[in-house]
Amino acid sequence: MAVLPEVSEILLELDTETWRVAAFELVAHGGETLATLRVADLPDEGSAALVAGEVPLEDRLGLVAMILDWVDDSDLPERDGRYVIQLPSPDHVPDAVPDGRDG
Repeated sequence: MAVLPEVSEILLELDTETWRVAAFELVAHGGETLATLRVADLPDEGSAALVAGEVPLEDRLGLVAMILDWVDDSDLPERDGRYVIQLPSPDHVPDAVPDGRDG
C-alpha cells in the first residue's frame, strides 16, 4: 500500500455486525507498533491525493481506514483473533517483471 511505506503489517479487527474495520494496528518493518486506533476515533476525512512521503502518518490514517474497508478478509491469515495484511518493504523488488498485460 503506497500510502504506508513504513508499515510491514496491518492487524485488523472487524465489527462483527457490519463486517467493516473497527480498529487496526500498524506495525513497522522493524516490529515497532506505529499506531493502534479505533476507526470511530478518526476524523471523517481523507484524500486520495495524499503522498506518503510528504504527509505525516497521523494525517494518512483516515485514508488508510477507508482503504481497509475495501479489503476482502476471506483470504487473510489470522493471528491472535485479528486479520493480518502483510505489506512489502519499500525496497522490495518483485520476482517477476510486470509486462503490462492483464491476467
